[in-house]
Amino acid sequence: ILMANGLSGIETITPESEEVKKFIDAVEFVCRNLALMIVYDGEGSTKSICIHIKGALSEKDAEKVAFRIAESPLVKTSIFGESCNWGRVMAAAGSAGVLVDPNKMDIFYGSVQVVQNGTGLASDSEKMLKKYLKSKHIDIDVDLNMGKESAKVWTTDLTPDYVHINADYKT
Repeated sequence: ILMANGLSGIETITPESEEVKKFIDAVEFVCRNLALMIVYDGEGSTKSICIHIKGALSEKDAEKVAFRIAESPLVKTSIFGESCNWGRVMAAAGSAGVLVDPNKMDIFYGSVQVVQNGTGLASDSEKMLKKYLKSKHIDIDVDLNMGKESAKVWTTDLTPDYVHINADYKT
């Protein structure tokens, strides 16, 4: 419960004060962590995934691309399979219904860049990437290199357990 009833005895603060910024940051921190607990507790999931889009023309565009990638069954199953299938990420981004130029796109799995200017990179870091994809949390960063706006979306992998849990409901 978050409540302001004036009984705390602290001085009233103004919207432009440093205390307001600290308060907003604290509330956002708590809310974000509560939301992430829901993601991490996904039915049958084994991994959490953070999709971070940057370089979009607008925040709305960044959100659309982030949600499209996060909701893609092909992306989610590739993470479950511990496969760096960046083509699925590019395809999802391209089908988000916003202006993207695949020839400008950069994609990172964690700290490993796998696509630069729309071209897959032959990575000497494949061993590191394989180890990273075994992690419980995966970051996929996509830079559209078209603007200055960004968005983050969290999701989970898509597993056979998820299908079984949701297919076995009895009516």
